[in-house]
Parts: sequence; structure tokens; C-alpha cells
Amino acid sequence: MTAPSPEPEDLAARVAAAGRRQELLDPDLGLPRVDVIVNRVAEALGVVLLAAVVLIVFVNAAMRYLVDTSIIWAEEVVLGLIPWLAMVGLFLAIRRRTMIRIDYFFNRFPAPLRRALAVLGQSWSAVVFAYLAWVSIGYLNLFGGDRTPYLGVPKGIFAAALVVGGVAAVAAFALEAWRAGERPGKSP
Repeated sequence: MTAPSPEPEDLAARVAAAGRRQELLDPDLGLPRVDVIVNRVAEALGVVLLAAVVLIVFVNAAMRYLVDTSIIWAEEVVLGLIPWLAMVGLFLAIRRRTMIRIDYFFNRFPAPLRRALAVLGQSWSAVVFAYLAWVSIGYLNLFGGDRTPYLGVPKGIFAAALVVGGVAAVAAFALEAWRAGERPGKSP
């Protein structure tokens, strides 16, 4: 005799609870101490950048509606911080292996082929971001000295995120490629 199937509401509640537990797990659990420190620093930087963007946007919007004026430089700063926030998030996603990928077909390959494909994919990603950093250096050389309209700071401060983030992504992808090739007993 088979066990009765759970009620749909009970199953939905169990799935929701499992999802919550998974989301609340420490994403760096089991990593070496140096990896945890690097990830925590990147995470803290991301939180500071996001908090700054949200605070500036909120204060500017509140001032518009409450006192009929706005902070003239707010949009300039927010637009300048977004590339930094994106690159910090990208770096952390690479390090935590949460980049979008399609595992359906990948997991059907034999382990040696998966390992080779993982090394190839991570290495190619490093090459792409090295190119991004290289092109961004050219952009900075051409336009990095231009001043922003309201604050008068060099635009290169904001655009440098593409160089710094590109180099950080190269390092993160190269490390992932090395780790994928290093562990023959584990699936990448």
C-alpha cells in the first residue's frame, strides 16, 4: 500500500519553507577563510553603494514633493554609482557561482567533458572581460578627464568601474577556471 499523497496546501507550504531556508543559508558556507573575507568585503561594498543610491533617490524625491526643489547633483551621482554597483554585483556573482548558465545539458555530459567545458567557459569569460577592461581603458583615455556638469568631478571616476570591474571579473573567472580544472573528483 502506498502512502497518501500530501495535500496541495501542505506541499505548497513545505516548498515555500524549503525555499526560505535555502535563501537564508550563508552563501559562503564551507569556503576557505580568504574567500569568505573577499566575498564579505565585496558584499559590504555593494550594500554601501546600494544604500547610497537608494538614499539619494529617496531624499531627492521627497524634496521634490515636500519642498518643491531637488538636489541638482543627485541624478549625476546615482548614474555614476550604478556601474560600480553592477560590477561589484558581477564580481560577487562570479565568486559565488550564481552567474546564469544552463545546467540541463551540461549535467548530462560525462564528468571529464564537464570539467573541460567549465574550464573553457570560465577562461573564455575571463578573455571577454579582459577585452572589456582594455576597451574601457581607451574610453577613459578619451573621455575620463571630462567633467560632470554639476559636481565638476572627472567622469573617469565613474567610468573606471568598467576597468576595475573588468579586471576583478577576469581574476574571478580565472580563479574559477583554475578551480574547475583542479578538482577531478568533483563536478564543476
